[in-house]
Amino acid sequence: MISTSLTPHRYTHYWSLGDWDSPKWQEAWPLLVDDVPKIIRAANVDLSGPTDDPDVMTPVLVDIEKGIHLNGVEYDSYESFIISKKDTGEFNFCKTARRPYDIVVTCILLRAWMLAPDDFRPRRVSSPFKCTSDGDTEEWGPARDLHKSLWPEDYVDEPWTKEDAE
Repeated sequence: MISTSLTPHRYTHYWSLGDWDSPKWQEAWPLLVDDVPKIIRAANVDLSGPTDDPDVMTPVLVDIEKGIHLNGVEYDSYESFIISKKDTGEFNFCKTARRPYDIVVTCILLRAWMLAPDDFRPRRVSSPFKCTSDGDTEEWGPARDLHKSLWPEDYVDEPWTKEDAE
């Protein structure tokens, strides 16, 4: 059952990266940048890159130096999802409002966690890269399924445990 306790505009994913230059993140980052186009192709969702006008489509930004920057298109856009060295900090978030591009955002966050599990943890746990979400296990199901279709050898759940969320 999809959670109805939050209105769609409050459906948000949160992450932070304490140390962009940590050796594990530096190893994971180029792999993540290589994997994002696979996620985008498999998700088959219309996306746009950096733009101030949701009616104007631009190419999605996936670049090892400039970062990852994407959003939905037109009425399926909400807030941009950005991971970049410039935007590293204690509090990053993306409100997707459960729009179609949410599956891309959540799958990218899952992939980051799979590539750097020691650096990618819930916000309440002390570690360099943290993630949490307004979504529950069921709402992350499509992202887990997409991830499994691309990397069947990986077992993936959400990047936090029930104990972390309490």
